[in-house]
Amino acid sequence: MTLTQIQSGDYQPISIRTQINIISRLSSYSNWLAGHGYIESNPLAGIRPKAQKQAAKQKTWSQEDIALWFSPDHLDTLQGWQYWLPLMGLYTGARLEELAALKATDIHEHEGIHYFEIHDRDGRHIKNAASSRLVPIHSRLVDLGFLELVEGRKDHERLFELSPSQGRYGFSASKWFGRHRKKLGITPDFHGLRHTAAESLRLAGVQGHAISWLLGHSGATMTDHYGRDGNPIHRLPLVREAVEKLVF
Repeated sequence: MTLTQIQSGDYQPISIRTQINIISRLSSYSNWLAGHGYIESNPLAGIRPKAQKQAAKQKTWSQEDIALWFSPDHLDTLQGWQYWLPLMGLYTGARLEELAALKATDIHEHEGIHYFEIHDRDGRHIKNAASSRLVPIHSRLVDLGFLELVEGRKDHERLFELSPSQGRYGFSASKWFGRHRKKLGITPDFHGLRHTAAESLRLAGVQGHAISWLLGHSGATMTDHYGRDGNPIHRLPLVREAVEKLVF
């Protein structure tokens, strides 16, 4: 970027944590260079970005945020993955990368329940082992034409026209989403849709284990870990029942 572009502030800056990570890695490399005599000393020694005190960031989308983004007037301006990814995030609680990397062949049907499979095959990134799961497709997504989308993408590499960047299919979608929500005045990010889904399920009285199965959490208690290697297909009816309680 040019200095003029930087000064304009019309971009999403990297976080303090990302700055620290970058400086730490460069500093480690500089220590290695100094240790082998390639440079006299580590020029990054003692350098850390200046943290700014900020109020706690709102994570969960408010009813006003939801009404603004998912209004028919706004949705009608969006196409392709820009239209579908936020809707899928709201009605499944799935992470952006999990959704962006989907293939049409990841969508299946079992005893009348349509679902998609989240996994770490073909080089995909998932957070941990518990993230591999089966996610029922909400009836609202079906009504909006999601299954027709899947049918029309069977001859394509991925469900959405997203090319991987830095090894992740959700990279460019995340950048776009961040810019767009700020223009609308929405504070929570895409991951906030996951918080929103979780809170909505709790308020609807859904049991914790069903929420964990849907969101891909490892579970908070020792009991939650027993039986986790069971066939997830048997959990589909319970998880589908939970998903359908997401009403906005």
